[in-house]
Amino acid sequence: MTKAFQDIPSVISGGVAILLIAAALLMWIPAAQPQQAVSSAATQQSERRLIAAQEQLAAYATSMAKRPVFHQTRLPPVEQAEPVAPEVELTLVGVLDSAETRIALLRLSNSPRLYRLEAGERLGKWMIIEIGKTSIKALTEGGALTEMSIGD
Repeated sequence: MTKAFQDIPSVISGGVAILLIAAALLMWIPAAQPQQAVSSAATQQSERRLIAAQEQLAAYATSMAKRPVFHQTRLPPVEQAEPVAPEVELTLVGVLDSAETRIALLRLSNSPRLYRLEAGERLGKWMIIEIGKTSIKALTEGGALTEMSIGD
């Protein structure tokens, strides 16, 4: 016989031996029982926390999609302060004096327009009370009396 045919019985007997050992091991190892889910308060609480964490993660994912984390334009949101209008001031430019009446020439700080007012007339929050030769007295809506002269 050739050498190749002489090795066949030993290969077959080795394979049979391995199969017998595997079968013996399977019979001696007890079969694992599947674990049943235990519904307890702790398990339910853990499941609720897991669901809440998943929802929060989903919210973060959408915000990161809108504003990528490692992008050069990613900056914290800037809160815009409402612009505050500057305080308007009244300036006496001159007084027109005639025999019958006096007229104050006034300008508001937020406008180049020149206003001509007589005593008793109102401009913005001011009411002209008295007009002198070079000065006026005005009363604000809050009741404060303001005196101003030409050039002040």
